Amino acid sequence: MKFFITPLIILCFLFIDCTNKKVEDPMQLVDDSTILRMNDSINHLTVNFQKNKDTTLLQTALKLSDTVLKLDQTEEGQYYGTLRKSQILTLLGRKKEAFLLQDKITDRNPESIERLIYNGVASKLRYQADSSDPDIYSKT
Repeated sequence: MKFFITPLIILCFLFIDCTNKKVEDPMQLVDDSTILRMNDSINHLTVNFQKNKDTTLLQTALKLSDTVLKLDQTEEGQYYGTLRKSQILTLLGRKKEAFLLQDKITDRNPESIERLIYNGVASKLRYQADSSDPDIYSKT
């Protein structure tokens, strides 16, 4: 009898544990197809801008891009969403803002070449030429 009750209790706990999962963040349940449709719309608007040169299309794409970044909280979604937003800002002529936005997606390792290049260009954009001058490192 003892051998029958123990597996039964464990089975009940497993069943209860698997069926009562609560979602902590309801935004995580956003349908992936919705995000995919929004991404397709952004791509469509960008392509149409390149044909028509109508900046209102890019303004709409930028708003959709912000929405996608809020909805898709995955690491991959944040990376590609930020990259796409940076590209849209560049097309709008907001190049400095687009470049500085790339800080979010650039490798965080301070020794990586990608980070070193980004930091140098960012310092130059912020008029901190001393921080971006490679000669200051060779003088020490």
